Amino acid sequence: MVTTRTVPPAVAALAVLAALPAVIARLRGGHDFTMSLQAAAVVAGAGSGFAADDQAANVLASSPTPLLVRRVYRAVGVVVLLAAGTGVALVAARTGTARALALAGPVAVLAAAAGTASALASSGPPDGPTAPGVTSAMGAMLGLVTASALAERWTWIPTLASTEFDRRWLLVGAAGALVALVRSRDPARRPPR
Repeated sequence: MVTTRTVPPAVAALAVLAALPAVIARLRGGHDFTMSLQAAAVVAGAGSGFAADDQAANVLASSPTPLLVRRVYRAVGVVVLLAAGTGVALVAARTGTARALALAGPVAVLAAAAGTASALASSGPPDGPTAPGVTSAMGAMLGLVTASALAERWTWIPTLASTEFDRRWLLVGAAGALVALVRSRDPARRPPR
């Protein structure tokens, strides 16, 4: 499907940024990759907002293909690029340490970042900007970092400082995915406001 044509080059840049901390730690002989994998999870997850980018949205709005389907097709292209960057980070971490990697924590953070970015990208009005990927990626990253800073004061907020699995991140991701799913319905099928 040609909707993947709109995957912007910024997604490739995010894939490189996701891999960079782990690659640098590996090249410098580091053995602790926990924060590198957390950073990869935040950056790669935040890139999921680019699935809502569509420069041809106004032209394709009248097509029989629903908005959700078009976004899913673009998401495939976005995920392939971001998974490549995350995969490089995992390979660098795996070859740089002899002990088992704890991946449950970064996977939960990845879900939270992806859900938050998707919710932010899809929450705009249907006739709004056709490129919300950059602002949603920045919003997701800043949101997770801000939440982590506030977790010092309020312990019920999840934090990035902990590399242990935290199901609260999964709740954040699920809430964001639900918002993105509802907002990605075909505008013609939405009830009038």
